[in-house]
Amino acid sequence: MAATFDPALVEQFGRTAAAEYRALGITTALSPQVDMTTEPRWSRFEGTFGESPTLAAAMARAYCNGFQTSTGSSEVAGGWGFGSANAMVKHWPGGGTERGSPYGKVKMCSAGGFPFTEIGTPPMGRLPVYNGISRRILHDILHEGAQAAGVNFRMGLTVSGIETTDEGVSVTFSDETTGRYDLLVGADGVNSAVRKLVFGDYTPRYTGQSVWRYAFPRLADLETGYMFMGKQTKVGLIPMTAGTMYMFLVSAEGADNPFIAEAELMPSFKALLAEYSAPMVAGMVDQITDPKGVIYHPLETLLMPAPWHKGRVVMIGDAVHATIPQLGQGAGLAIEDAVVLGEELAVGDAVSAALNRYMARRYERCKMVVDVSAQVGEWEQLDWQRLLSERANISALIGKTLVALGTPI
Repeated sequence: MAATFDPALVEQFGRTAAAEYRALGITTALSPQVDMTTEPRWSRFEGTFGESPTLAAAMARAYCNGFQTSTGSSEVAGGWGFGSANAMVKHWPGGGTERGSPYGKVKMCSAGGFPFTEIGTPPMGRLPVYNGISRRILHDILHEGAQAAGVNFRMGLTVSGIETTDEGVSVTFSDETTGRYDLLVGADGVNSAVRKLVFGDYTPRYTGQSVWRYAFPRLADLETGYMFMGKQTKVGLIPMTAGTMYMFLVSAEGADNPFIAEAELMPSFKALLAEYSAPMVAGMVDQITDPKGVIYHPLETLLMPAPWHKGRVVMIGDAVHATIPQLGQGAGLAIEDAVVLGEELAVGDAVSAALNRYMARRYERCKMVVDVSAQVGEWEQLDWQRLLSERANISALIGKTLVALGTPI
């Protein structure tokens, strides 16, 4: 039925099937199945309405209306009656396939591949320790969810002017159009234009480290995340989907944050990998063949002082707490911001009160991640220079922080 793209036809099917069910004395249909599916190898793929949340929601609504609605003399009350068959919507949230790749504790190894410990927290109920996912897939999920919620998108624009009061905010866009809104949420990253217009100029701080990334087909034996520790770098292998993974390498490129031309990226990346004899790493070096596939970023950090709101403007994500990836928590913190902000606004009292509660729940948690990540990065660089104090325990600091992050938000 998904292939018809026709909710009206699905509703008609529901009415016909409900009549057949009731004629046989059956009062409940063990359907519809509303899982979002992107993985055709899943055995129940064919029972879904596809991967579009908008289409699946429309089809499921029509299906339930068809099965459960009685009319005329058969109606008892509210559309329910003697011609209705209960539609049991399936499955439980999280019961279908994942878009990404859940994995457990990260295995820590020497440059030669000798495993010496694992880091990470225990799973939280049905939730895994980590979930590897590409930015593109995450963006797709967020975009589809926003579309399903009725968000009006305007792409290719930025803001050029903001005027905020206690009653609302007026925005001028880069195409010279304007709008008036109850609340403006600035979620435009570490170099946020919204932040600069409303709160002034805050400059991210380069930490002295940089990260190199490259995507690969997933290794057959990559059952979790791996980290390999070199003399002056570290390498990680992270699963992203059932068939893909990526490698990252963290290096110290110097306090002057040198520019690296595109033509130099691939040979420089391979040179940094030369000390790693671990088969999982060494066996992949020859697959690094596309200079444009080498993603290089200097690592920058920023923590804007509280409060992160002014009038009817509030900031979330990297725009106010950009962190380096030593704890792997940057995207998670931004998603938490959105969840907490939504919860507080849903209370329904004054917007100013909701924003104050948002700050009370978010600031110290985000500050902890920014500060600890920066500390780990500094200790790594001292360790690579053989200057790290024996009292500095990187693993213990990471473990303590991950446990703290397991507390409710």
